[in-house]
Amino acid sequence: MCELGKTLKLCTCSDKIDKSRPYWTLARKVIKQPPENDLVLMGEFTTTKRFDSIETQSWIIGQLNSSNCFDFDYEPLKGDKLIINLASHKFEFEYSNQNQAWKPIDTDDPFLPKVKRVVQAKGYIC
Repeated sequence: MCELGKTLKLCTCSDKIDKSRPYWTLARKVIKQPPENDLVLMGEFTTTKRFDSIETQSWIIGQLNSSNCFDFDYEPLKGDKLIINLASHKFEFEYSNQNQAWKPIDTDDPFLPKVKRVVQAKGYIC
């Protein structure tokens, strides 16, 4: 069961996600994954924190890069993509092996290459 806290926790506490509520999705490049890693999970976002896009993006990156925010065993691989959907904002992040860190994706960049990914997990934010 998810509990609210002062840290980011990406929970997989529900089999069915209400997409009218904030939620997250984790996807992985198809060509980089061995078949045994196929996994689909989903979770919700619930918090009392008020969101401003720049402040929130910085806070999320800080949380992602300082600890394992997922409620399951997860080791990020190069190119993993995390999308966090809030009521008024959508944030996209990609894992970089070079820095061993999550970084924001500029979704407005017209030259950004299209990458096929398979959803590995999704859920609510607790």
